[in-house]
Amino acid sequence: MSGERSDYRSSWFAKKRDPEPSEDGKVKENGSHLEWKRGNDADGDDIRLFVQDFEDSVPSCIVEEVTQFCQDARLEDLISGTGTAGQRRVAWLDDRSFSSLMSSGSIREYKNRLTATELYHHLKVKRFGNPDMPDAERRLVYIADLDPYYIFALAETAKFCQIAVLRDSIWKHIAFQTSITVQIPARGFSSFRLELHLPYFALRLSRHRGHSHKQEYSNPMREWTDLSFLKIWAPKSQAQTTYRMYEAHISFVIYGSDERRWVAYAFVDTAFNEANLENEEEFPHGAIQEDPIASNGKLDANLPVWNPREYFLMIFNIRIAQVLKESQYLVQAVERSIKQYVR
Repeated sequence: MSGERSDYRSSWFAKKRDPEPSEDGKVKENGSHLEWKRGNDADGDDIRLFVQDFEDSVPSCIVEEVTQFCQDARLEDLISGTGTAGQRRVAWLDDRSFSSLMSSGSIREYKNRLTATELYHHLKVKRFGNPDMPDAERRLVYIADLDPYYIFALAETAKFCQIAVLRDSIWKHIAFQTSITVQIPARGFSSFRLELHLPYFALRLSRHRGHSHKQEYSNPMREWTDLSFLKIWAPKSQAQTTYRMYEAHISFVIYGSDERRWVAYAFVDTAFNEANLENEEEFPHGAIQEDPIASNGKLDANLPVWNPREYFLMIFNIRIAQVLKESQYLVQAVERSIKQYVR
């Protein structure tokens, strides 16, 4: 490409990064891909640097929707922990290395719940070959009610091999998409991708809630429908109660190079529930530490499932059952309302 660079895109389109193999044939994970872009004359600190690599005559819904979703977030606020980036505490990070001596593996110690800024700084730390902590061969990332600053935290720390997976997963979650996919490329570096994106509708009572950072944040892409016209009667209630039908979505993706090196991302809508993730206390010593990706309290994070296929199928089973339960509750409530109306 000739001519003087006018913005970050024009210079970036002239360069392409190829995967770099390590000695064992796996893709190296050396540094943030966006930092590499900026080091090669790519300018910009907004999310467009993450979602767009090259010019295209056909507009991209991924670029437009993710960029719009993150338009008010600023990288400097994420780094400094200003405002929402340093206040909402709804992420969970679990990093472990395989160990033949311990069934739970060697673990990196983090707070039970992390802000976007804390997650960003933890993910900036070298994942492999760090002399001060064990390798993060098995990494689990859970975020409730994904907001722009958590997207920035993931985007700014993602390695080259993770960019396409994260970009696609974040968009599918934001855009309420449905997908169940297994991808194992026949060519190139050894890798696999297992993904589950489930939209559903949740019926909940409409009631006043207390104030918290979580409840102050509202996903602008999610809508709810007032069902007061159905005259649904709540259980154990002598009066008609107003219900709302909320859009909700679950995204769960595992990406890795083999069974001993993989990362899982889970984005889950929870804002319509009364339980507040931010108020959860640290787990006392010896207590079961719930794996929030499973959501049902039956998986102990300290008894990890090491096989990615087994873990994916376990979470798949749990989350499908949750969606089925939500759908049954909604359908039965509407059916009761119709029968009551007929009577």
